[in-house]
Amino acid sequence: MEVCPTGASWRDENGIVRVDSSRCIGCSYCIGACPYQVRYLNPITKVADKCDFCAQSRLAKGFPPICVTSCPEHALLFGREDSPDIQRWLQENNYYQYQLPGAGQPHLYRRFGQHLIKKDNV
Repeated sequence: MEVCPTGASWRDENGIVRVDSSRCIGCSYCIGACPYQVRYLNPITKVADKCDFCAQSRLAKGFPPICVTSCPEHALLFGREDSPDIQRWLQENNYYQYQLPGAGQPHLYRRFGQHLIKKDNV
């Protein structure tokens, strides 16, 4: 986030890194610096973008990101690690939390195992 010359990249009150598209000039510095390699330059708007975990459309209304609720195998969980529900889930499941040193604390957990979508569910 420090590489952004306009301050368009910022961390919100929930710890989620966000992009203010009105301030982004499309320089792509943040894309190169992103440790998770999830940022991209939107081909239509020409500004940096990334998943914001449905911050405005779902999190602000008390709902988890759509990827969590729509996962047919219930393999994803989103939330703060100190939440009792999260703690219970973490104790009951083998999980993976993709995290890089110095990259902040992610809030998305993925259950280990192979998750297949049956052809008739597609």
